[in-house]
Order: sequence, then structure tokens, then C-alpha cells
Amino acid sequence: MKRHLTTNKPLTIMGLSMTLMLMLVAIFGYTALHQAKQIEQRFHDFFQHPFTVSNAAGQLRYAITKSQLNLTHQLQTQKPSQHDSYHQHVEALNADIDRQLEIIQAKFLGDMDKIYQLEQLLEKWQTNEMQIHLLITNHEPAKAKHLFQSKMILLNEQINLLTNYVLGFALNKAKQYEAEAMESSKQSTLLLTQAIILTLAVIMTILGYLIWYLYQYSERVETRALTDTLTGLFNRAYLEAELLRQLELDDKSDPSVYTMQIIDVDYFKQINDSYGHNIGDQVLVTLAKELKQHFRKDDIIVRWGGDEFVLVLPKTTEIEALKIAEDFRVSLETLPIKTDKGVVHFTVTIGLSEFLLSEPIKQVFERSDAALYQAKQKGRNCVVPYMSLNNPSGN
Repeated sequence: MKRHLTTNKPLTIMGLSMTLMLMLVAIFGYTALHQAKQIEQRFHDFFQHPFTVSNAAGQLRYAITKSQLNLTHQLQTQKPSQHDSYHQHVEALNADIDRQLEIIQAKFLGDMDKIYQLEQLLEKWQTNEMQIHLLITNHEPAKAKHLFQSKMILLNEQINLLTNYVLGFALNKAKQYEAEAMESSKQSTLLLTQAIILTLAVIMTILGYLIWYLYQYSERVETRALTDTLTGLFNRAYLEAELLRQLELDDKSDPSVYTMQIIDVDYFKQINDSYGHNIGDQVLVTLAKELKQHFRKDDIIVRWGGDEFVLVLPKTTEIEALKIAEDFRVSLETLPIKTDKGVVHFTVTIGLSEFLLSEPIKQVFERSDAALYQAKQKGRNCVVPYMSLNNPSGN
């Protein structure tokens, strides 16, 4: 079986493909990291905004409730608290209320008009709280009770409505951030998975390419070692290896008959001397081309060296090979080679010998070479089989 040089793909295409895949990996990886940062930011926003606001609103309601309970206790007992301790207690509650309100104002992301209304209500609450305390201190419980029932209860309801709004808005915003964080997490996981898959694909592609390239390189090295650079035909090393391979496949009980032909260009030295070595090389290349076109696919054609070519015809007797060789020789007689120095013609001389694969190739070559020598003695441009040397009448 003949072996042919495999065409190598351009390295630039493979390089560009790998670069593109690496860029895709980088893009997916960067996007995954960006998504991860978004998730982190959403959780940060959750604690910095909805969670903080809802916590502040809860603390605010707790402070108002404590203030209301304190007022209710004073109205029931009609005993004012000690002036200094009460003021300290009220100041602490009011400071807590102001602090929670500031947090809400700083972190709230909803309707700020609602927060402004809440601020006004809290100011009214604190003002009325001090008035009720003064009325109780001045022993005017009826006025204090009227002020509490007419204003403080309504203020408490309004404050509760606004804090409920703040709590509800914060809860909805928290759910929104949670949903966005979950979606970002899914996207990040997907992108990260794609980046990993692409990375593995790039690695596998690079490994596959390296294996392919090493195989191609070894093929090229092997082919060059077995190929004649001028004609593109195989050389004698290939012939010996191929005959050994076919010997292993041959039926030992019924071995096939082969025929070897040695083809020599007539007066090749004169062609080189008359026209130059470039024209001589052109003659050899033309002969190689004609050999490949004329002979069968399974025939082994090699350039043995110089102007000498060797053919091995599988499953072909010497008589059959004689006719094939004669037809080929005749076809070359009228073959013109157009050169810059005019048209050049050439002829060949052929010696052939029948053999079995089990025979040493050196011995077969010697027989074919002896037939070639006899053909040259007969005047060249002819074909001589080895059997005619032992049986002249059979020629």
C-alpha cells in the first residue's frame, strides 16, 4: 500500500482558533466574576438598606410604644415622675427616636415625602409629650388626659401607618434583592460552568492539536526519509520495507509471483552534458510522472538512484511484465519534453526478472540488473527479461 504525504493545516488557523477560544473563556470568566460581585453587592444592599431600615423602623415603633406606656402610666396614677429622672428618660427615648429616624432617612429608598411626614409627626409627638408631662406636673390631669386622647392616640396611629409603610417597603425591597441575588447566582453559576467547560475544551483542543501535529510531523519525517525529493517517488528504503510488509501478508502455501523491472534512461550523461543538469532533472521528473500514469496503483515505483528506476509488479509473471514494459518503452519514444533549449526526447532500457517475495531483494535486483546490462549490450531502447539470458531462443 502506498503512503502519501499528508497536507498540514496552516498553523495560523489553529493559533487563531485557540486564541478565540481563550478569549471566550476570559469573557465568560470575567462575566462570572462580575455576576459574583453583583451578588455580593445585592447582599450588601440588603443589609445596608432594607434590613437596616426595617430594623430602624421597628426600633422607632418600640420607642414610641415605651413613650406611650409611660404617659399612660402617669395619667393613671396622676403622679408625675421625678423631674430630673423623667427628663433623662424622655431625652433617652427622644434621642433613640431621632437616631432611628436618621437611619431611615439615610437608607430609605422609597417615597421620601412619607419620611418627611413621619419626621413631622414625631416632632409633634415629642412636643405633646412634654406638654402632657407639664400638665400632670401642674396638677391638671383632665387637660393632660384630653390632650393625650385628642392628639397622642391619633399621632400614634399615623406614626404606625407610616412605620408600617416603611417596614412593608423594606420587606418588598429585601425580597426584590433576594430574587435578584438568586438570579445573579444562577447566571454566575451558569457562566462559571461554561467557562470551565470552555477551558477544558481549549485544553483538550490544544492537546489534540499537539498530538495531531506530532503525528503529522512524524509522518512528514518518515515520508521524507522514504521519498525522493526530486521526483516525489519512493526510494529504495521504502521498497525494501514494503516488500517485507507484503511478504507477511502473502499466502505461504500459494505464494504470489512478482516481477521487478529496472529502468535506465539512455545516454543520460549526454543529456546533462548537452542541455545542463536542469534539463536532466526535467527528464527524470517527466519519466516519474509517466511511470505513475502508466502503471497500476498497486505497482511499487521507486527511484533507485541517479537515472535508474525500479518497479515491482505484484502478481505479475515475467511474460506479462514484458508486454507491459514494452508498451511503456514505446510510449516514451515519441514523448516530447519542451524546455527553454528546445524539445528534448529520450528513451529507456529495461531489464526485468520474475521472483517470489521470499527471495532476498539483493538477489532479485542482481538478476534484473543482469537483464538490464544485456539490454544495453543489445543497443539500448529495448526490454530484456532475465529468462532470455538462460534461454536465448525464448527472447
